[in-house]
Amino acid sequence: MKPVAGGVWIFLGVVIGIVAGWAVGQASLGLVAGLAVGVALAAIVTIRDLRREHRDGQE
Repeated sequence: MKPVAGGVWIFLGVVIGIVAGWAVGQASLGLVAGLAVGVALAAIVTIRDLRREHRDGQE
């Protein structure tokens, strides 16, 4: 199977975080929170992809 791209979650987290933070007057806090969420989602995608690759290789 082809690897799944997780970097898009970092991008979306940052953009959505900035917009949400700007809406409440804390754009920089939104950026940091969005980055944290995006990195967490990208890590989950990467871990799932590696587990799937490992599992498919053993069959």
